[in-house]
Amino acid sequence: MTRNNNVEKAIFSIFLPTIRNNMNTSTTFLSIKIESVENTLSKVIAKIKKLGVKILNGVFILNGDNSGKLILMIDYSGAEYDISQIVDILREKFNLEVEYGEKRLGNFLLPLYSILRIEGRGEYERTLFQNVMLRNLFYVLKKTWGVVGNIFMYHAGTKAGEITAHELSKNMNSGNLKDLLEYLFELWRLDGFIEDYKLQMDEAGFKVSFYGMFGYDSRSMDIPAFYVKGFLSGFVSEIVNKKPEIIMNEENTRVDYKVRYLQTNMNKEYILL
Repeated sequence: MTRNNNVEKAIFSIFLPTIRNNMNTSTTFLSIKIESVENTLSKVIAKIKKLGVKILNGVFILNGDNSGKLILMIDYSGAEYDISQIVDILREKFNLEVEYGEKRLGNFLLPLYSILRIEGRGEYERTLFQNVMLRNLFYVLKKTWGVVGNIFMYHAGTKAGEITAHELSKNMNSGNLKDLLEYLFELWRLDGFIEDYKLQMDEAGFKVSFYGMFGYDSRSMDIPAFYVKGFLSGFVSEIVNKKPEIIMNEENTRVDYKVRYLQTNMNKEYILL
């Protein structure tokens, strides 16, 4: 497919969206479905800039039929229109599907959608290759070691959870378990490791349900579920300094984890709160 210079400049002068810190209320994400790259992409970007919108970063993922998806992190504080008006202008002028929105967790800004679920090339292909390798690892461990593979992945997950909790609490400057869990699960959702989750906190612990866990199949591929069980154990113990008891329940493509905090008594025995 032939591309003119304007299109190539539009594609390669923007960058993959990242989770950002300290964003103001006028920062959000735009998602635009582009029907014809050569005829539309550079014009859309030019129009966005003309409206006084600052493009912070973004990604364009190209499909094989000359269409694609443009995802931009923008700051519209300098524009004379609000975000809903900007979206309406783009929809009317180019007759395109345009959506906007973000999720805020503390000082962090996250997109509402996973870039990895957009079919295309470039970053998607690289991440897809990594995910295939991970899926194959789960498969080989299960086929070769059976239930022993579950034990191995549980302990590997425990250590990974401890390290992640330390780094995440440091980066977010927070020791609040609920905030850290929500942030972690949003990262998993955006990365494609899970399709969705539901988190319920209470005084004794929490319950989390994961839907569409990557590489998981309750009939033969439960290793990812045991890795997550270990990860949650290490993560929670690092944050609250209490050993957790975790009950795992598998149902089709949903995996539930009921986590209860344990407290150490004088005899070093764990009792359930």
